[in-house]
Amino acid sequence: MNEIKKRLGKIRHLKKKLDGILIFSKDPNFFYFTNSSSGILFYDFSKPVIMQSKIDEKPKGFRRIVIKNKEFIEKLPKDGVIGINEKNLPVSIFRLIRKRASTRDITKELEQVRSIKTDYEVNCIKKACKISKDIFFEIDSRSTELRLKQKLLSAIHDHGVEPSFDPIVASGSNTRNPHHVPTKKKIKKPLLIDFGVKYKGYCSDVTRTIGHSKERHLKKILEEVYPRIKPGVKAGDIDLFVRKKLGRDKKFFTHSLGHGIGIEIHEKPSLSKDSKDILKENMVFTIEPGIYKRDGIRIENDFVLKKNSLKNLTDF
Repeated sequence: MNEIKKRLGKIRHLKKKLDGILIFSKDPNFFYFTNSSSGILFYDFSKPVIMQSKIDEKPKGFRRIVIKNKEFIEKLPKDGVIGINEKNLPVSIFRLIRKRASTRDITKELEQVRSIKTDYEVNCIKKACKISKDIFFEIDSRSTELRLKQKLLSAIHDHGVEPSFDPIVASGSNTRNPHHVPTKKKIKKPLLIDFGVKYKGYCSDVTRTIGHSKERHLKKILEEVYPRIKPGVKAGDIDLFVRKKLGRDKKFFTHSLGHGIGIEIHEKPSLSKDSKDILKENMVFTIEPGIYKRDGIRIENDFVLKKNSLKNLTDF
């Protein structure tokens, strides 16, 4: 519960504008603030309340109110101002809330809060990365793309975790498609594997390309970019630096340089050329430059940014 108190403490400043926040279980922020998967969270900046059906498991440390269907509306302060995440709220629920109280969209505030990880969150992501490393060295790539993907999924489940997204396995000319869907094609080099696992709700995301002629070139660029990644740096500037270093190959780099990871596989910060995000201490994100021509290569690692260092969590 101490961990949950830390997270709820990150939004106490919203008390000046709101009478409470309301988050539903389908919203990733519900898990973030409750470490639970079912119910409705109402937090009035004093004691958090979970509203659930009687068959749901009560989270530790929360006061629970048993409700049926849409009874949660009656528990809200009438004519108050309620913070909601419009990004993950059905229109029908939004309209229902508005009959009881005013609303304020706090999507951006919640994204910013989650972008700065606690020590617990960083350790969970570290563990997810460690499991990914073990799996990578366990699998045998002598197969077809589809069969290798099945081997990956089997290994992930054998480790007692879940995939953080559907793995990508591509070989030969198929590697030029960043989001290739594996086929029955027999594997040949280059071979690109993009996968991750979810440990205690937290994701890893790693890509390795084996047998590509541009590997040394891409690694050299990464060696130059890593020292530039520090707290206070604009995320967009890092993306632009890599594109400049790619020279004539920059037109074959067709996605952003990286993205935050945590409960979701894509979170803040965004490391795209147009990003306005500022990198901060305890952010966790990927760096994943790629070149996609006749065939493709992508190298993706996960990092935690500390005050005086950038730590690679997928250093293998």
